[in-house]
Amino acid sequence: MTLTNLAFENLTEKSAAALNKALVDAQAGATVVLSLSYHKVTKTPARLAEVDYRPLDGVTSDRLIGTVKKVAEGKNGPYILLDATLTRTPVDGSGEVTTKLGWTSVKPEGIDTAQVVSNSAAKTKVAVLA
Repeated sequence: MTLTNLAFENLTEKSAAALNKALVDAQAGATVVLSLSYHKVTKTPARLAEVDYRPLDGVTSDRLIGTVKKVAEGKNGPYILLDATLTRTPVDGSGEVTTKLGWTSVKPEGIDTAQVVSNSAAKTKVAVLA
């Protein structure tokens, strides 16, 4: 089932429509890379910089950059699964970077800003969302 109209309460109507279009493309097989400003809205413990992941220099902890891997409806509502290895590279117990992927799941209501960095299905390769 393709999710086509997620509610992004912190985005403008135009921005939410553009993000939904990119997510529909991702569900249809396109490679979509997003840059999101995100605040945590779940009860799970937050991951800690330098403990759970290596932060990217010059990027705030609320910024996620990643490739959309899944858009789905879970038991607690819709979510977007990103391979956000660039901004969430896992570290092991000694603080060394691992070869694991930095999977990150986000809920639409936690997205404060979004930018479609690339979309292989789009005519225009970069779309900025406010």
